[in-house]
Amino acid sequence: PPQAWSASTLNELTGLIPVFDHSIWQKVPKNVLTLWLKNFARDSPLSRAQLATIVEELLPSRQKRDVGCPDDLKITEEVLNDDMMPIYYTPEELRACLKNVSLKDYFPQILTYPFTNEQLAVAAAVISRYVALGNPLNATALNAINTKYLCILNATLLNMIDPNSLKLASLDPSACSQLTKDILYVKAKRAFSDHRYLRSYYTLIEPYLGGAPSEDLRALSKDNVNMNINTLVNLRRDALMSLTPAEVKALLGINLRDLSNWRNKSPIQEWARRQKQTELDKLGVGFTGGTQEGYMNIVTPKFQRM
Repeated sequence: PPQAWSASTLNELTGLIPVFDHSIWQKVPKNVLTLWLKNFARDSPLSRAQLATIVEELLPSRQKRDVGCPDDLKITEEVLNDDMMPIYYTPEELRACLKNVSLKDYFPQILTYPFTNEQLAVAAAVISRYVALGNPLNATALNAINTKYLCILNATLLNMIDPNSLKLASLDPSACSQLTKDILYVKAKRAFSDHRYLRSYYTLIEPYLGGAPSEDLRALSKDNVNMNINTLVNLRRDALMSLTPAEVKALLGINLRDLSNWRNKSPIQEWARRQKQTELDKLGVGFTGGTQEGYMNIVTPKFQRM
């Protein structure tokens, strides 16, 4: 039973941990879970998100405090060197105690911790304070922020990113809001402008194409880029809907056959309904549902009831 598990037992059960629910974790002794996190979690195949779920089970259920950082929870260098540091703090305590930490020295390290969803707001506050102290969002900072925290940056912080920093940072904004994608695309386009007419340009700009306007996609369609189907279906919706079948064919290149797997899926299904059937036929991938010659595809506006 979970009550009798040891840290070694948890290590042996690593492959099953993702399917454990709250009822199981509640029965595992907290000291055993803490020991396992400290000694085994670093080498486990679990993702940071999965580790964060486990950390949530250990969060102390203390009352919120409006005062500063409690003396017994001051963040020392020893605490900072503990990969599982967040398990000792509620979000409120973490916010208060991190104010005394030198972000200039520990910023990248702090963002490697498995913060829980409740603690993500604290991570956002850490990033904001880092910038407010005069530190730039350069490549080093962006690589520390990484994909997990990239999506929690607000527009003000995103606009403070130096475009040249993207040349040395590895970011993936695909899971972020459309506003984030739009801002980062503009910066990426500027950062890689000196590669615009080189084959390497598409590889560099591809992670940011979710924010590309239709005119830029049309330009890319002339460059034999062989766009991946996953990139196509995650383009800005308005940009995708404005592309013609010929332009989509040119963008996909050798990957055109993959389009057939999306015939009945959004957003490709909606895109196809906007196209002339004769143009869809030219794709040669079995698309139907386009408008017939002599017919108009009218979108009926929706009005709110008074």
